[in-house]
Amino acid sequence: MTVPDVDTIRDVFGFRIIIELAGLEALFTSEDEKMLERAGTLFDDVDLDMIIKDREDYLIRDRELHKIFACSIKNSRVMETFNKLSVWVDWVRQLLPRTVITQSGLNEHKLLCLAIKKGNLQEAKIILTDHIKRAELDFVNLMSQSRYNNFSA
Repeated sequence: MTVPDVDTIRDVFGFRIIIELAGLEALFTSEDEKMLERAGTLFDDVDLDMIIKDREDYLIRDRELHKIFACSIKNSRVMETFNKLSVWVDWVRQLLPRTVITQSGLNEHKLLCLAIKKGNLQEAKIILTDHIKRAELDFVNLMSQSRYNNFSA
């Protein structure tokens, strides 16, 4: 596998916005109250101290929240594409220092979950878009400065 370059990262995150916004809308229009509740409460008990102690739990919840959106579309090809995009995201995440999880990422997840809990689709869409764009910028900055850029494994 080749570590993604900056253009690939931009493409991956652009595609994530398309899939996840469609999924968020599908979640809101679904009758799956259990999934809506799960999405709305996934980060209720998470704080920065918890993340510092158990980064992997945070990443599992992060993946789950974004996967809920993709699953809500109920299309196997969308899920297949989402899973492939997630491999790229996870690959770049592994290049980040183990201690790196920003307060902004946690705040974004909490705000997104709150908007879902309140049933405010428009607010949730704005927060989700801003969150993905911020993560994209973080990853692009990492890859732009990284010795791993264009590395083949």
